[in-house]
Amino acid sequence: MQLDLQQPAPVDLGELGEAAQRRQLAQLQEALAKGGASRLEHYVHNVVGALNLAPAMFGQRETYLDAVRRRQDREALAQLRTGSNWGAEESGRWTRRPREQRVCPHCHDGIEDAPHMLLTCPLYAPLRLNFPDLFAEPHPPHRFLSQKPCRLAAFAAACHQRWLTATVALPAVPP
Repeated sequence: MQLDLQQPAPVDLGELGEAAQRRQLAQLQEALAKGGASRLEHYVHNVVGALNLAPAMFGQRETYLDAVRRRQDREALAQLRTGSNWGAEESGRWTRRPREQRVCPHCHDGIEDAPHMLLTCPLYAPLRLNFPDLFAEPHPPHRFLSQKPCRLAAFAAACHQRWLTATVALPAVPP
């Protein structure tokens, strides 16, 4: 969308919004293509379940933001969905630890990322038994995260609480 600041004219807000979305999409696709944008990669591959971004992904408010009333549940789910969570994949990023060294401190069986915490880590196995409806059939991460928001959020909050309790008991890890 071209704007001439020397000759101001009315602007179609719909057209402006579409132009902004196209620009944002182009910037995100460029960042995704460069690599190293692990949060963006997490969101696109594990939450959206896409190989790339598409215009239809923009402009829609996620249903869990309104459906989940308990703030702590909503925060835990948002953290898992965005990749900005309590796991070693994220906390290792803060200290610039290489990704391959961000191993789960509870089971030592892989990177402690959202799919690991939600689907495979034995630390959360008892919680999975308490939420059988979420685990009735195997799901890839993006399908798992598209289930009923209130149940997912309650599970995410329970996982976070379990992680906090278990992590306090762990010996300190050198940076």
